Amino acid sequence: MKSLPLASAMTVATGTCALAQSGYWVVGNRATAKCEIVTSNPVIIAQVG
Repeated sequence: MKSLPLASAMTVATGTCALAQSGYWVVGNRATAKCEIVTSNPVIIAQVG
């Protein structure tokens, strides 16, 4: 009997995580020391050296 609520909770948790994958990202800007919430996947441009 206990396995049915546990299985349903795991199914809901997995579905919630799958839907969260296409949500929002928090992007930090070091020049302004502020963060923004964006809806598209951020592109990281970094200088090495």
